[in-house]
Amino acid sequence: MNKNLKCVKRSSIDTNKREFLIIANQIKNAKDIEDCSNIIVSTIKSSELDYNKITTLFAMYCNKCIGIFLENLEKDIKDEVVPSIIEKIGEDVYSLCNKTIEKVKEIFILKEDGDQVIKYLRKLIKYIIKSFSYNDGYWEREEYIYDCMHLLAKDEFTKKYNLEIPYLYILMWSAISLFSRRKGHDGLKYDKENVSYCLRRLGNVMIQILLGESVCDGNIYIPKIEGKEYLDERIEVKFDGLLPYIKNVENRTKEYKSFKDKIISKEVLLRIPMIPIEVTEGTAEEIKIFLDLVKERNLLLETNEKLKQAKGDLKKAYLNLEALNKKNTAMVRRYSHVWTNILYPDVVLNVAKKLLNSSEYKEDAKKLLFAYNNENMMKQQIKMLELRHSNDSVELKTRFRKSIAKQNDLSNEIVCLDHLINYALERVLFRIFMESSERAMRIRNEFKLVGLDMEKLRVDFEKSIIVNEASCFEWINKNMMEICKLQNESWEMLRIKKNSYASDFLIEVFIEIFINLLTYGSKKSNFKSTLEFDEVRVFNTDYLRLVTSNRIDEGFGTYRGGTEEGIKSLEEVLKMINSNFRGENELKQYIEVNKIENTYSMSILFRRDLFIRGKGYAKLTK
Repeated sequence: MNKNLKCVKRSSIDTNKREFLIIANQIKNAKDIEDCSNIIVSTIKSSELDYNKITTLFAMYCNKCIGIFLENLEKDIKDEVVPSIIEKIGEDVYSLCNKTIEKVKEIFILKEDGDQVIKYLRKLIKYIIKSFSYNDGYWEREEYIYDCMHLLAKDEFTKKYNLEIPYLYILMWSAISLFSRRKGHDGLKYDKENVSYCLRRLGNVMIQILLGESVCDGNIYIPKIEGKEYLDERIEVKFDGLLPYIKNVENRTKEYKSFKDKIISKEVLLRIPMIPIEVTEGTAEEIKIFLDLVKERNLLLETNEKLKQAKGDLKKAYLNLEALNKKNTAMVRRYSHVWTNILYPDVVLNVAKKLLNSSEYKEDAKKLLFAYNNENMMKQQIKMLELRHSNDSVELKTRFRKSIAKQNDLSNEIVCLDHLINYALERVLFRIFMESSERAMRIRNEFKLVGLDMEKLRVDFEKSIIVNEASCFEWINKNMMEICKLQNESWEMLRIKKNSYASDFLIEVFIEIFINLLTYGSKKSNFKSTLEFDEVRVFNTDYLRLVTSNRIDEGFGTYRGGTEEGIKSLEEVLKMINSNFRGENELKQYIEVNKIENTYSMSILFRRDLFIRGKGYAKLTK
């Protein structure tokens, strides 16, 4: 048997069991052959063509026809004439079955592979009838139909439409061989393979039939009350006389009338092969247990095979991902190299210093210094981008730790939280006042709608912030919108080196916060936004926490959702720097965004021991 065929997860007969049982019950209770033929024809004409169901019904129809002829035979037939009788019955049944096929031929021809199903049905009934007409012993007749069904199992039509009937006969022969009749024979290994393979091809209904069990629809139907229609009653069918099944007996039917003259007894010849198979060793219950064990073994083997395939797929995916990461890392490194070589912040700084000595160009010099800071930060961000793409969290955390200053370091190159907030807010407001992008124009227009003179504010921003270096946070609270800042003592302890990885990352975080706040936050004066800086403990790890919240104005400042690309980018860095010493993350996410009614909020966690040297908790201070 071809072991590479895919397994049938659930047969069409299992899926439409009730319909199948209703038809099977009609065939079993049919009084004559014409009734049987009419049932087959009406079924094919009235229901969707399911080739698995049709081939199974035709096998039942053929066996039923043989059974009707046998029932009408005289009781006192001599053994010597039985061979000619069974040959004549076979010819008559074959003719009747072919007439039934002709009645539905036009229906099949219109369907896909219709000509193939006609040929297949003729082969099926021919094999069943030939095995019945075969003038030989009990074992030889069953072996004959077993061999015929093997030929059908190899047919491409069987494989294409997952037909079960050939495998029912093959499994019957092979399973019984393992228990009773041919222990120790040369084909024992082959029978084991057949049992394992056929169980993959057969549904639960067919296994029940093989074991001689009654098959029911499994549903309990309760009649409707108050004179209304009754639901269909429970259907239960026993397939004796229709399909192969096991029957336990103490002694098998006597095979020879005269062993010397090789005259087969009429009790053997007047039986439909495998209907039933008589077994004296191994009860149906024992065989059922055996088949269940084989099923479990099959399931285990299939699971192992799937795991092997999944392992191979994962390895392939990993190699592809690794190659892609290498490609991306090389690309980032290349562009990083290019940008690093074309950025000259020190040149801008030197020009700005010269211009500062001139009262005429002092204001322009301050703008150049602003540009210098931006270029310097960009150069640092490019280096950080390389580390992000390298996935080297250890190196990135090392760079962050080197960015943190000691508490007693009084150098001018050390900055605190307020400096970072002001620096970020300056960059955001500069974009809003100076850019002609859609976002900047929309924000300016929304402020105009609440009565602010944005041109006047732009001039004041340049003078107060860029030239005179006033506090940008205080300026926005006085002139544009109220932002309340709350922080505890741990955040006050934050001391970071200028132009370092940690300072640039926190500035990047604040820029994202202020852009979101000014884009989506309400511009009305009666609403205020909040920045809360506190700390929390999660799974025995201390985190600095930043919580932002702002009102969403349903009038003109409607929340537009955004792509959250900035937040996703920050999340990737947080996962790297917040990971433990094994590179594992205790939390699934370190940024949580919520929109509840008219309020937008965002919570961000930073591993405390990475940013602050020392311990201690404190209450929020305004």
